[in-house]
Amino acid sequence: PSVHLVQAHRTMPIAVYYEALCPDSQAFFINQLRPACYRLPNEVVQTIQLIPFGKATMLANKRGSFDFVCDHGPRECFANKIHACVIRRLPQGYGRSPCP
Repeated sequence: PSVHLVQAHRTMPIAVYYEALCPDSQAFFINQLRPACYRLPNEVVQTIQLIPFGKATMLANKRGSFDFVCDHGPRECFANKIHACVIRRLPQGYGRSPCP
């Protein structure tokens, strides 16, 4: 199968929900998203938002905050938090795209 890109005048925001330690998420970035970045116009690439949450569950606790349960365990929850902090701290537009 081949992909044919059509010139568009508008962009649509793309959100990628992923899990930091998930082999399937990692394979998606390497085998699908990164190659697509080379074929997409820059305007589209700049609208890709990374959200390190994936299949995590957020549960309210008795302390009035939330606990997170991640598909690949507590290490993944910690890694997701690190990814979220880095993404949030980067200057707008700098390194926020998954594309090189």
